[in-house]
Formats: sequence, C-alpha cells, structure tokens
Amino acid sequence: MPVAQMPPNTRMVLCPACQKIRDRYAEGHVTLRASPLLNTHKDEILQLIRNEEEPAKRVNPIERIIRDHRVGRRDGCDHDE
Repeated sequence: MPVAQMPPNTRMVLCPACQKIRDRYAEGHVTLRASPLLNTHKDEILQLIRNEEEPAKRVNPIERIIRDHRVGRRDGCDHDE
C-alpha cells in the first residue's frame, strides 16, 4: 500500500536488516590491501565474497554485505559485512 493511502494512525517501522544498514552496524569487516594478487584477481576475490553472502542470506536475511567502501589506494578495498 502506498504511504499516501495508509491510515493516519499507521506507524512506519524498519526491518532489522534495514536498521543495520541505516546504522552501519557491521558484524565483521573484510579489508583487502593493495597487492599484486589483488591487482590481478580483484574481481574474482570480490565475487568469492559475494558467493559467501548468498547462502548466508538464505538462512538469515540480516546476514548480508551492507557496504562496499573503497578507500585509500587505488588498488585496495575495504568491505564491511
């Protein structure tokens, strides 16, 4: 139901996964530092991380990568899960 059609006494709430994303609450971090291995295989490594996320989300939808944050050097990545 669109928000405009909701009764005036309806209270909006966020699901637990959306709350974690909003609050940037991560239960773990994966940091990839610049290296020849990362330069050569970055896409494969990031896909391996995503492959781990998929079965975890099927068991518990809150278990997800909430941010892909690339910082610092051009070759490095910092991922929050």
